Amino acid sequence: MKSNTIAVAGSTGFIAGELIKNLKEHQIIKLKRDDFSLNDEQVASKIKDADIVINLAGSPIIKRWTRANKKEIYNSRIITTSKLVNAISLLKKDIHLINTSAIGIYSEQNIHDEESMSYSSGFICDLIKDWEQEAMKLPQSCNNLTIMRIGIVLTKQSGLLNKMYPMFKIGLGGKIGSGNQWMSFIHIEDLVNSIKFIIQNKITGIVNITTPRFIINKEFTYILSRLMKRPAFITIPVSLLKLIYGEGSSIICSSHRILPKRLLNMGFEFKYPDIKSALKDLIVH
Repeated sequence: MKSNTIAVAGSTGFIAGELIKNLKEHQIIKLKRDDFSLNDEQVASKIKDADIVINLAGSPIIKRWTRANKKEIYNSRIITTSKLVNAISLLKKDIHLINTSAIGIYSEQNIHDEESMSYSSGFICDLIKDWEQEAMKLPQSCNNLTIMRIGIVLTKQSGLLNKMYPMFKIGLGGKIGSGNQWMSFIHIEDLVNSIKFIIQNKITGIVNITTPRFIINKEFTYILSRLMKRPAFITIPVSLLKLIYGEGSSIICSSHRILPKRLLNMGFEFKYPDIKSALKDLIVH
């Protein structure tokens, strides 16, 4: 892989931390939250040496969606992306922007690859549309934009598995509602490798970042409980999640079947293509 100077926004986050550890052959510019309180010219000065900008910034979504939290979730993505696009525009330099997005944009019906235009509705979908639209304001002269629609990231340090692990550990894990919700996931290592693959192959446009093997929630529950050697007979009522997370429970209860068609067509090889291999690595090792 050619050595590049890479600016990483959201550099204090877990995903960014794992990515930076795996980009040792590159020069890294770390952008933190405070950097985005600067004006566009100052942000441009920070990234002026970058060949690639990877935007992983964003407040965690799995929490109660109060009015204040929704504003934080929204602004932490839209304002950051806007600042980066404006800074790149000021530099008038051919910089490759790799911007995070999410599979929550897709409808919960049918199977979707990158060509699908069947979208969902509600706060998350509206957020994702605005987020992607902000990234698409990158000047035509750059013509180097990748939008990564990322699925459920599996890691014990953050995200959904991090929330579920303690309950499963004490034998209080279980399926969510009917357990028939589809889950499209990606192991943190495959996520990092897919970003490196995008850089190496200069892939632009929409890219789904999930494994090709989605599963239903009750299958996930069964495999996780077996690997942890704990019972998982409890059904977690959707009403309880709504009580805890409010409208934010829609993220935990959502159902998506997503295919990473472009990664597969380009020859990307998943180290953890199925849920058993992914969870075994995270739980047993």
